[in-house]
Amino acid sequence: EKMDIENLIFIDDTPNFPTSRFIAMLKLLMQYDFKWYSFVRCQYINDEIARMMKESGCDGVYLGIESADNQILKYMKKAANTKIYLKGVEDLKRYDITTFAAFIIGFPGETEKTIQTNIDFIKNSGIDYYSLKEFWYAPNAPISSKASKFGLEGFGNDWKHNTMTSQEASHVKLDIFNEVN
Repeated sequence: EKMDIENLIFIDDTPNFPTSRFIAMLKLLMQYDFKWYSFVRCQYINDEIARMMKESGCDGVYLGIESADNQILKYMKKAANTKIYLKGVEDLKRYDITTFAAFIIGFPGETEKTIQTNIDFIKNSGIDYYSLKEFWYAPNAPISSKASKFGLEGFGNDWKHNTMTSQEASHVKLDIFNEVN
């Protein structure tokens, strides 16, 4: 504040977990007049926390949603689900906090149906902005332990599995960008 800094960007991907630490951070930020931006985990947002975020100067958040399809989230071993994501976005929007949500296209098990679930979420959840990234496969990633179940093979951005290829994921990403504002 003494250096005339007006905006802060927190790059920790889980600043709001544990919640008690995050609440302490919000109370500290309330003592200053910063605008701030951060990654947050949607599943740890509720009305009170979103209100405190706004009161402490939060102007926007990056949500690593990754998928709005519950089955894909299970494959990813995520603790959240679509209902939790929708509730978190609703709480953030109630306090006019800008939301930017990131999605992964082509995770093993991805189908036209799961992609449509993501499209519907993007259109109907209330998020302000979104990004799409193709699945990137590393043989040491946790999903590699189920490579045979998914027919997963390849490396990096050149892969295929039972339901999609990296080339198809790339085309799907472009189609979504062209279809969904």
